Amino acid sequence: MIGKRYIRSTVVVSSLVCSACVAKVRPAGPTPRTEVVYVRREPPPERVEVISAAPGDDQVWVKGHWAWRANRDDYEWSPGHWQRIEAGQREWIPGRWVRDRRGWYFAEGHFEPVVYVTRRPPPVREEVVVVRPSPEHVWIKGYWGLRNGDFVWTAGHWVRPEPGFHAWVDGHWEHEQNRWYFVEGHWKA
Repeated sequence: MIGKRYIRSTVVVSSLVCSACVAKVRPAGPTPRTEVVYVRREPPPERVEVISAAPGDDQVWVKGHWAWRANRDDYEWSPGHWQRIEAGQREWIPGRWVRDRRGWYFAEGHFEPVVYVTRRPPPVREEVVVVRPSPEHVWIKGYWGLRNGDFVWTAGHWVRPEPGFHAWVDGHWEHEQNRWYFVEGHWKA
């Protein structure tokens, strides 16, 4: 007969062994292209990176992240880098670790495609700039964005920059042939 102490020890050891178990799951949808790797252990806190000057105005910073390495059964830091913005691309959406009921998985970063509109955006609103909360804060001007096909105003506000960034380049609308597209605001090192 197996004793309660043996069963309890087995459960504890099994729990410890599985604390970093990985499950590969194919995402739902008509054409899954990649497997989602689930990790049971939470990723470590992000590292603070030193960001060099951009090689050009057509570059965006892709911040570093922890990547799961199954062969090591552990996380490994993947450093940030500058990425060229290609024609037809708009804004970089950073990758991030997400938790759901199956564990942690990494949602890859990606560029949002350019969205064109045929109507001219409304004129930029005059704004009252409130007192700066601290010397580190940077003012981000208000702008007309696009939501569900309509122009929507986003008010200006103070923001503390991410480490390594100091200057904000305002978002703005560009005119191309008979259409308009929005260039997202972004941080510069």
